[in-house]
Amino acid sequence: MKILKTILSLTCLILFFGCYKEDIITADDIIISMTGNNTSIAADGTSKQLITIEIPSTATDANNSITLTTTKGLFEIVNKNTVTVTAQNIIDNGTLHKIASVNLISSNDTGTAYVTATIKNYSKTAAVSFTNAYAEQIKLSVDKLNYQISKEGEVTVTVKIDRLPGNGSPTPGQTIVLTALDNNLNPVGSFRNFNTLTDTSGICTNYFSIPLTNPYTGTVTFKATVQSNSSGTTIPASQTITAY
Repeated sequence: MKILKTILSLTCLILFFGCYKEDIITADDIIISMTGNNTSIAADGTSKQLITIEIPSTATDANNSITLTTTKGLFEIVNKNTVTVTAQNIIDNGTLHKIASVNLISSNDTGTAYVTATIKNYSKTAAVSFTNAYAEQIKLSVDKLNYQISKEGEVTVTVKIDRLPGNGSPTPGQTIVLTALDNNLNPVGSFRNFNTLTDTSGICTNYFSIPLTNPYTGTVTFKATVQSNSSGTTIPASQTITAY
């Protein structure tokens, strides 16, 4: 009889623990939402994406601390790629929400920034696209306005692009279309080590000369254009010198 009771007791215990399932906690339970206010921002080094994180209103103070990291760009508060923020209590229509937010500032290179929010061992990641920051201004300058044709003589032609004040810097690697035209608007001369891409300072430098084997005297007009938006619109700049 004792053996039978023991067997029945063990059977009940096995059935009890076999039917019991512990609730599984996921990242969605810990971090309710993680959103940005823009689908993309310009890679100009100043544009901002507001990252907002909401956690459960029942979270204890110990779980209000959120660590964020990013693979590209910097967080505005600390000017670093990692920051810790604290969720604040916000009442909306009588309902308590716990919200934390921080601005992500774009870098000057295009690509995707992956922003990860972590609370203890739970994480959630959002993607922010950094798009090309097109030029909004262009300037062409030369190192001499009067150019004497000679074997080693040349003109340094510098094209510099910028964005409007407060709009950061153009993304490096913008393509410059540069030409040199005579007074009949025909191509003239040549550029040494011809370069068409801007550097990190928005500058594209070339060296122009007219060969002695095919001399030309008169005005030379340098013309440069650069794309200013995704639709292909360009902005121009020019400078005229005299070759003799």
